[in-house]
Amino acid sequence: MHDQKAIIRIQFVDSLTKSDDSMVQCLHDQTSDFASFLIQQLSPDLVMGFGSMKFDYQFNGTVLQQKVWNALRTVPLGKTVTYQELARMAGLPRAVRAVASACAKNPLLIIVPCHRVILSSGRLGQYKAGAWRKEMLLAKEAFLGRQFSS
Repeated sequence: MHDQKAIIRIQFVDSLTKSDDSMVQCLHDQTSDFASFLIQQLSPDLVMGFGSMKFDYQFNGTVLQQKVWNALRTVPLGKTVTYQELARMAGLPRAVRAVASACAKNPLLIIVPCHRVILSSGRLGQYKAGAWRKEMLLAKEAFLGRQFSS
């Protein structure tokens, strides 16, 4: 979804229903032009870890959420951090649960890479778009990270 100035939400959709009228309306109104633009912009950035993003995006969240989302943007392609590490990175070392909650409310999936956060046990944990997608994204990014670090 986007407003006239910035992208405000990116999410995975398994099936489209009328229950999310705003997304359905956005898709109907903007499908060809905006989707083409987004695909052109995202494709290279998916490969490079969004380092050269050429479109505006906007975080709509609390101050805490924005701190967490900004910290997430610093996690390099092919790397992961734990919720504890992310809490420290965001300047919130005692707010691990709040940090996990902010990850779960991330409106800009992939751009704000909450899929790069894992449990302190090393297990992947949950992901808003499904654990299988998290596993897939991490595997692809690990491969790409090795390609670009060589």
